[in-house]
Amino acid sequence: MKLKIMKEKNNNNIYGYMRLSKRNLQKLDSDGNIISDEEQLQRQRMELINAGVPTDHIFNEGIISGVSKNRVILNQILGIGKYSNSQPLLPVGSTLVVTELSRLSRDFNELQTILNKINNLDIKLILLDFPMLNNQLDNNDITSKFLNQIILSLLSYLTDMERQKLIERTKSGIINAVKNGKKLGRPIKVSNKDEIARVYDLYYIQNVITSEMGMKLLGCGKTTFFKCLKEERCRRCNCSDTNSKN
Repeated sequence: MKLKIMKEKNNNNIYGYMRLSKRNLQKLDSDGNIISDEEQLQRQRMELINAGVPTDHIFNEGIISGVSKNRVILNQILGIGKYSNSQPLLPVGSTLVVTELSRLSRDFNELQTILNKINNLDIKLILLDFPMLNNQLDNNDITSKFLNQIILSLLSYLTDMERQKLIERTKSGIINAVKNGKKLGRPIKVSNKDEIARVYDLYYIQNVITSEMGMKLLGCGKTTFFKCLKEERCRRCNCSDTNSKN
């Protein structure tokens, strides 16, 4: 969205904040190619720059969960959490630009804390995906500010509800997968059953190798190693569970 929102004469008072969810869903471009995390962050940066934010005024949180309490950059620039006794990096009366509200947080209660802090610092918040709020950028009318606060609270609620629905859909998907007999977790990368059987004999039957040696022979880590041996023992004993050697 090409929205040139900066009408202030001094854009040294304009700042941008960017963040990407730690478990962000894969996005595709118009050609069906996967857009990497780095590319998505770069696109956020370009949106902020196109909106008028100076390149050296962009705070980049990087890749971190939208509900994480440890967003160091955001906490520093607003003086939140353990930085509450420190001077906020954003000057009072400045402008903060984000591509969308969820970049600040996806948790309703935390969003209210952030929005209250922004309001107390008299910071103008610009959401590039919601231009209606930006129309009042230079309007100090009390009614307009009040309406903006109501809209922001509603958007915060909807953002949190979207997150809750995603969590519920994920839980429901896991439950259905288990009911249908699907095994959860990462699949075993070691596929050579003969090699697994040979290592099983060396480790359990002949007792001539250590687990470290077995991991090297299979080219895997400790968890996968013992999982392979456990499944091999189950195959031989035709059982559903066994005790692993440690």
